[in-house]
Amino acid sequence: MEFWNKFMVQNASPRLHYVVDAYYHAITARWPRLRYRCGWDSILFWIPVSFLPTEMADWIFRKMTLARDNAPRPAAVVAMSSEGVGRPSGKKRK
Repeated sequence: MEFWNKFMVQNASPRLHYVVDAYYHAITARWPRLRYRCGWDSILFWIPVSFLPTEMADWIFRKMTLARDNAPRPAAVVAMSSEGVGRPSGKKRK
């Protein structure tokens, strides 16, 4: 939880009016849009990634999270990697 809070403080935008404006338009418009883009990050990154095949998007997200130092990993993943589960040879990682 602490990691998430630090991440949001560092990366979240203070311009909340984009989201509020999108909600207001969605509620009050006679013909609301199917999707609302709030901010440049969604326009330049998240929307294009959504058109990629799932495997490619997963690869991008994996590379993004591995690039960070001290990236949190689920306990099940840590346990599986230390036991060598999921590897074809069944050998432990050195």
